[in-house]
Amino acid sequence: MGFRFRKSINLGGGFRINLSKSGIGYSFGVPGMRWTQMANGRTRSTYSIPGTGLAYISESSSDGNGNRSDYQPQPQPQRQEYLPEDGSLSYSASTDIQQDEENAGYDDFLEQVKTARSNRRNFTVAMWLTVILSLFIPFLFVIPIILLVIRFKNPNDYTVDLNYNFDDSYNDYYANLDDFLARLTSNNRIWGIQTSYKHNNTKYTSGANTTSERTLVQLTRGNAPYIKSNITPYMMVFMNKRFYFLPDRILIDGAEDVYSLRYSEINCEFATARFVEDETVPTDAEVIDHTWRYVNKDGSPDRRFRDNYQIPVCLYGTMKLTSNNGLDIFLHYSNHRTCQELKQLYDALVVRRLNFTFDL
Repeated sequence: MGFRFRKSINLGGGFRINLSKSGIGYSFGVPGMRWTQMANGRTRSTYSIPGTGLAYISESSSDGNGNRSDYQPQPQPQRQEYLPEDGSLSYSASTDIQQDEENAGYDDFLEQVKTARSNRRNFTVAMWLTVILSLFIPFLFVIPIILLVIRFKNPNDYTVDLNYNFDDSYNDYYANLDDFLARLTSNNRIWGIQTSYKHNNTKYTSGANTTSERTLVQLTRGNAPYIKSNITPYMMVFMNKRFYFLPDRILIDGAEDVYSLRYSEINCEFATARFVEDETVPTDAEVIDHTWRYVNKDGSPDRRFRDNYQIPVCLYGTMKLTSNNGLDIFLHYSNHRTCQELKQLYDALVVRRLNFTFDL
């Protein structure tokens, strides 16, 4: 026989907190309309005509795709290649993963992560709301205490235990992965290319036929707040998402949902690229040429501009991460001399992964 626990606390003003074994949920609304955030991460909207018994209920999961039984994989986003007209888009980064139960990276672990992540967010919202309301309704101060007691009595609802036991071959693989990411981190700067544009008229782009919008990428060690593990993996922050490089997969934490990709789903390419650097040149970068802010087709400065000045051209390393289900990340790193070493470390990773009898 199983036990069921459910407690609803009415705070007034149409706001209600629901406590259960699954976690904390909350709802608010007015007669005829109510919005509910459930403990399992799903949301429910209820519309009714008071006094008639008629109501319409719409429910969706935490990833916005509706109930799981109704979920259909979304079509693969296709990145369009435009003709090289002046200022035309030639590349756009993508971190939106189209993932469902058929993907290699989708399993029970990801379900546990989504539940813990949702519980933590609901707990935070409920705590802030009740603390603020208790400033105006003093007797409500006991509710944050009750929430804290529930939180600490049920830690497994808010944290996923992830412990790895390495044998010799797996330990060598993870050490190889760690060396690869450490070598990438050794670069003075890493940028993520968000979009690139092709140009025919290069006079106003310092002679560059492609311009890019880029952002600095953080690559440090850290764990997701909802994961308790015996390792501290590398973490990359790019386009408002956190990428955790776990031994068996990349965990991608975004504002709306969390995804995972196994390394067998990801392709990695390495190269070098010339870059007209209009910012401070990194200390480990190599300057291979110079150009002018306004330049003629033959490379000489356009004398019509009085404020024309020279700009260094650097040689950077590049790494492109792609997958069949939507990932497309293009990174530049300042020390191109690490390019060959990174490729060798990655090739060694692929060879080691192929020797495992399980999917990685």
